Amino acid sequence: MLRLLLLCVLLATCGPRQTTDPATRPSSASQQAAHKRIVAGIRSNPAGLYAKLTTSRYTSAPIEGLVNVGFSALDDQLNLQPRLAEAVPTLENGLWKVAPDGRMEITWTLRPGIRWHDGTPFTAEDAVFTTTVVQDERLPDFGDSKYRFLEKVEAKDSRTVVSTWKQPFIEADRLFTTDLGMLVPRHLLEPTYHEDPSRFLDLPYWSHEFIGTGPYKLRDWVLGSHLVVEANDQYVLGRPKIDLIEVRFITETAGLTANILAGAVELTLGTTGLSLEQAIEVRDRWTDGKVHTAPANLRRLSPQLMTPNPAVIGDVQFRRALLYAVDRQEIIDTLEGGLTSVPLSFLPPNRPEFREVEANIPRYDFDPRRAMQLIEELGYSRAGDGSFRERSGGPLRVEIRTTAGDDNQTKIMFAVGDFWERVGVGVDPVLVPPQQTQDRQAQATRPAFWLSGSPSGLEGLANLHSSQVPTADNNWVGANFPRYANAEYDALYERYLVTIPRAERMQVLSQALHHIATQLPVLGVYYRVAPTMITNRLVGVGPVQVVGHQAWNAHEWDLTR
Repeated sequence: MLRLLLLCVLLATCGPRQTTDPATRPSSASQQAAHKRIVAGIRSNPAGLYAKLTTSRYTSAPIEGLVNVGFSALDDQLNLQPRLAEAVPTLENGLWKVAPDGRMEITWTLRPGIRWHDGTPFTAEDAVFTTTVVQDERLPDFGDSKYRFLEKVEAKDSRTVVSTWKQPFIEADRLFTTDLGMLVPRHLLEPTYHEDPSRFLDLPYWSHEFIGTGPYKLRDWVLGSHLVVEANDQYVLGRPKIDLIEVRFITETAGLTANILAGAVELTLGTTGLSLEQAIEVRDRWTDGKVHTAPANLRRLSPQLMTPNPAVIGDVQFRRALLYAVDRQEIIDTLEGGLTSVPLSFLPPNRPEFREVEANIPRYDFDPRRAMQLIEELGYSRAGDGSFRERSGGPLRVEIRTTAGDDNQTKIMFAVGDFWERVGVGVDPVLVPPQQTQDRQAQATRPAFWLSGSPSGLEGLANLHSSQVPTADNNWVGANFPRYANAEYDALYERYLVTIPRAERMQVLSQALHHIATQLPVLGVYYRVAPTMITNRLVGVGPVQVVGHQAWNAHEWDLTR
């Protein structure tokens, strides 16, 4: 017996050692055989994976699209494609019904076999729970003025979701997408939601413990550095062809360019912030990849309209003068190679609606004399050096802020400032470190102008609704950066949302865009030509046509070698 015992001990010590370290143990078959891997770069430092809750929503959304999907998703041509749902509801297929009194009912049938990343089955009850959360006034971060049209959401069975709407609403089919009510897991979040809602947004779920339904699931996340996602073997549309995607957070455009040229980054996600000259440099030197360009977001100046400093910023005549003072075409020719156009509205010329509303939108062609005349009419006098003076005798000066590290926005800021200086308005340019842009209160209460990008399509209209104004009462949440509150505009936008017949809807849209162009809650500089860098060995990825929706078909991306 003693000899037998000694023999067993000897065999045990000579055999292969087993590890229980989770960091070295493969968590899935995809990790064990990860032979297709790419490295992407994003000009952002996201604090979470649920884009609605981040201040950099439009740069975080492409990552969210990798790890979470909704019932449908907008493709690169702005058409809804079914994802978790079997079909997109339409009037034609009978899943979208409008009653004579205007009430609506929309039905989604879920695909069979949907699972959260932790293996838990996804059911219609997850959608019901999601609507409960996003409509909770105690959690204003999820808020959206569009929810006021929603009456209720019901689970008819485990695979059937029915939403009832109080009145017509043209975007009702976008419920349960990244734009409106992105899905959250009931089995993970419901206990905290009911027990202590004050802790709800502090849960690690929203960042390093994120669980979604998307083609990829979170494997690793180093705050301020990168994250790694791995293929979801149980993705309802089929396992992705690429096994691992590393997403590096690179906030400086120069750093992003250097990483691409060094072969360290093979794909850019979201808007890069690269100037055209930087994109051309990459195109000419990057033999292993290509650069795609497409109209993307609107580069604009958002004035402070709730607490402006100086107060004259709140006067629309002054804002008109500032717009007349800028030779936007010269800025376009210099920074974008003449490849884009001077904006008339949120709608770029390549959108089909643009042709139907263009004639009703006033223009502000470069006219410095007109600019100076409008400022003089406001009671300002010019000093001997040509600068305008306040009634107190001090110089008339305004501040322009933008995010530091964005080469394109920095150049725009100084170019605009130079034109304003030429007509006699002093300018104080301020570069804000990226980490400070996470301070919502500071962003909302800035004194004058904030230069940034914003959605260039109709989605930009929602951000000017007064419900989106960030204030202390709503914890400084909201995408209305000018803090524009106007009852006339609110009424136009709300009419637009509920006007189903297209001809009538275009008339309302024309009036809303005319209002924006005459009241100037934003000053558009130009529609950005957005470059997307894609390695030659990656197929299935398109350029950024719509901010935030680049990953709509991530499960179809593939490598040729």
